[in-house]
Amino acid sequence: MRTLFRILSGVIFIVSAVAKLLSADTFELYVFSLGFFNLGLSFLAARVVIAVEFALGLWLISGIKSKISVLSAMGLTATFSLFLLYLILVGSNENCHCFGELVDLSPTQSLIKNLLILTILFFALKSKSYNFKFAAIVVTALFAISAATVVIVSPPDNWRYDSYAQNGFNMDAYQELLEAVPDDIASILASDEEKVICFFSLECEYCRMTAKKLGILRNDWEFAADSIICLFPQTNGETEITPEQFFEETGLYPNEYYTMPALQFVKSVSGYLPTVAIMKDATLVKEFGYRDLH
Repeated sequence: MRTLFRILSGVIFIVSAVAKLLSADTFELYVFSLGFFNLGLSFLAARVVIAVEFALGLWLISGIKSKISVLSAMGLTATFSLFLLYLILVGSNENCHCFGELVDLSPTQSLIKNLLILTILFFALKSKSYNFKFAAIVVTALFAISAATVVIVSPPDNWRYDSYAQNGFNMDAYQELLEAVPDDIASILASDEEKVICFFSLECEYCRMTAKKLGILRNDWEFAADSIICLFPQTNGETEITPEQFFEETGLYPNEYYTMPALQFVKSVSGYLPTVAIMKDATLVKEFGYRDLH
C-alpha cells in the first residue's frame, strides 16, 4: 500500500508538470504577474518549477532511494503551501496554475489539495526502496533529462526574440485606416506624442495574454499613463466579451479604445494579431507580437 501511495504521488507531480507545460505561456505570465522576477527570469523560473515537478514525479515512481524522494517531494509541497498561504493572506483568489489550465484552483483550494498530497506522501515514507551503486547518477540524470525536455518542448521566448519579431505592420494600410475613421479619432492616433497602439481582437486568447503582459510591463517601459490606445475590429454580431470585460480580465486599462473598420484594421497589421505598435508622429517606431513583447 505504501508503494501505491508513492506511485500515486509521483503521478500527481507528473500530471501537474505536464499541465503547466501544455499551458506554459499562461503559467510563465502568471509567474511574471507575481512581481518577484523580471520577464526573463519569469520564463526561467516557470520552467524550473515544471522540470523539478516532472523529475520528482519520475523519481517517486522509480522507487530509487524512495525515502529521500518522498522527503524531497514533501519539502517542495510544503514550500508551495507556504506560498499559497501568502496568496490567501494578500487576498488573491485567481487560478494559482498548480495544474496549469487543466483545473482552475484558487489558492485556498490548492492549499487543501497540497495537504492531501502531504498526507499521501507521509504514508509513502516507508515504501519499498531500490538502492544500488549508481542510484545518485540515475536520479541526477532524471533531473537533467526533465530540464532538457521542458526547454526543448517549450523554449523560453527571450532566447528567440529575433525569430519572433514581426514585420507585418503596413503603414499605407494604417493611413487608410486613419482616413476611414472620424477626424477626432484620426488626430489622436496620428498624434505627435508617442503612442502605444494595440491591435487586439476580443475573441483572441493571445490578445488577452498580450494585454495582460503589457499591463505588467507598463511600469518597466516608463511610457506615459495616457499613451495606450487599444483598437478592435468591428464585428457583425455580439462578441464573447465586451471591451470593458476584456480590460477587467487583463488588467490593461488604456487611455482610449476604439472599434475600427475591420478591413483596414486587418490590413494595417497584415492579419497578425495581436500587434503592439509604438507610434510617434504617425510613424512606426517598433512593433511587437505576444512572444517578443518585453
